Amino acid sequence: MNKQILIPAKQKFSCQNCGKCCQDWYLPLTAEDKKRLENLKWSKTFLDKIGEKQFQIIKGDFYLAHRKNGTCVFRDEEKNECMIHKKFSFKTKPLGCRIYPLNIGAAFSGSVSVACRYDCPAVVQDIGNPISVDEISEYIPELQLRKGFSKSETTGLTTNSLVMFLNNITEKILVKNENSLLSKQIAHIFSFTNEVSKLGDAFLNDTETMKVLYSSLLEKSKNDVSLRDMKFFPLKRMIFRMLITTYFLGDDEAILNKNILKRFSKTLDITKNIFGFANLKTISRDSLDVTWKKADVFNLSEERFALDAQDVIARYIKTKIQSFQFFGEYYYGENVFTGIKSLCLAYKLSLMIAAIYSSSDNSEIIQKKHVQKALQTLAHSWGRSPLLKKSMFRFIEKY
Repeated sequence: MNKQILIPAKQKFSCQNCGKCCQDWYLPLTAEDKKRLENLKWSKTFLDKIGEKQFQIIKGDFYLAHRKNGTCVFRDEEKNECMIHKKFSFKTKPLGCRIYPLNIGAAFSGSVSVACRYDCPAVVQDIGNPISVDEISEYIPELQLRKGFSKSETTGLTTNSLVMFLNNITEKILVKNENSLLSKQIAHIFSFTNEVSKLGDAFLNDTETMKVLYSSLLEKSKNDVSLRDMKFFPLKRMIFRMLITTYFLGDDEAILNKNILKRFSKTLDITKNIFGFANLKTISRDSLDVTWKKADVFNLSEERFALDAQDVIARYIKTKIQSFQFFGEYYYGENVFTGIKSLCLAYKLSLMIAAIYSSSDNSEIIQKKHVQKALQTLAHSWGRSPLLKKSMFRFIEKY
């Protein structure tokens, strides 16, 4: 049966051959991937050039092996190209490599959702050609997709009711007020979601009543600035530093088994960062030479940001909502209301991480490039990190 393919508008991508995905991402292999790659005929010269095994086992699963510097062993570092692609074909590559940076998954029963991953530099910079349905269709038979969102993930809302709620966020808050400060829009979304979540599924599924009620809920919640003017008390500062530290760690610390001495050393570095006493180069993959004090991440006044700096975050949030890729399997099994609130939190975290990149550049103004880089760091682990999936982080985030 053909599935309906849902692709949010204005998504673009064309590979710039930057190699980031060949370094920052540990790619799990399907059984078909592994079998296909094992049967490839490589020359002895090539195998000598790799100098390492082609696969590595991490916690029982097969992954493409990485060199000590973090790059995939099939990446030609001199020519900056994939050797599987060059010698054989694009279709020979593992499924995950072929579909990246597209995130393809189930949405509602009978439909497939497609969203570009914002850890890809081309996506975050909005470079390339529009995503088309045709290029997605060929991947679907290879993907083991779920049947759709569960009742607990939608909190009992019907598809029409859930879409109505989300349309009010995108059309009545983000689009209608796109010329206002994004911080105000995010605060409005957070408050609006709180109000709607109190009503219960029976009420929200009465779409005729909700058509009238949504207007008053939007008006009631638009002046709530509790999120925008959040006070960062000492405990809350520690929590935010913990979350930021975890996003900076990325895949490496989340999935790799390291010896006890390395783990102890890294744990010590993480603890120092949580308390704000360390230099971020101890945990950042980008080797950022900046202290928490210098970055001043809890000062997020609008004056620190260039006029167009936050546009990319608005685009990211719209894409997440319009693709439904912010709850359920896309965000640790959380329900739709928790997912929206987590997007609001992601906005705050992106600004804080951008302040770190700006400080590393010794720039007084947080520019668009800093926010783009911050969003790449956040999007790489958002909804995917094994660490952030742990119950401790789920509790902390909701707090």
